[in-house]
Amino acid sequence: MMKKIILVLALSTFILSSEASNSINTPPGVSIFGEWKGADIQFTGTAEGEVEVSGFLLPISTEVSGDGYDYDFSYTLTTGSDIATSEGKYNMKVTYFIFGVEQTENEENLKLDFSGPWNKSGNTLTLTVDGKKVVAKISRLTKTTLILEFPVKRITKISGNDFNLDLNMTVTFKR
Repeated sequence: MMKKIILVLALSTFILSSEASNSINTPPGVSIFGEWKGADIQFTGTAEGEVEVSGFLLPISTEVSGDGYDYDFSYTLTTGSDIATSEGKYNMKVTYFIFGVEQTENEENLKLDFSGPWNKSGNTLTLTVDGKKVVAKISRLTKTTLILEFPVKRITKISGNDFNLDLNMTVTFKR
């Protein structure tokens, strides 16, 4: 069940929207252009839906958290062509509760591949991926660190049932 949530999150990492203010404390001479290496992915939130047990649909509402590890992906923002590209993979430890019992799963080799136009305004980074606008808040930008934050709100199918995901995601990149 959670593997499908994580695969949706991997894709949703850059296919989502949020609102962000237009102020960021960026030191002079710091540029967002160039290649960034994935350093951390984390999320917390809830998943709500129904599961079938002995012919009955039971409502499920669970806290969900994810901590990434073994990062092997890059994120590149080019000038001139204004194309953003991400490629590579990572692993994620996911923790959730079903009927009060903690469950932990390790999801491996989650791909993070996309390419599309981008632009930056203040602390807002906007991408277009597979025809969808992606807006993320840049919470930190220094010469060596880029941190993007955004909510993930979407419906996904898990074992044939709809689940509502309401998550807060943070992705950290390093140079």
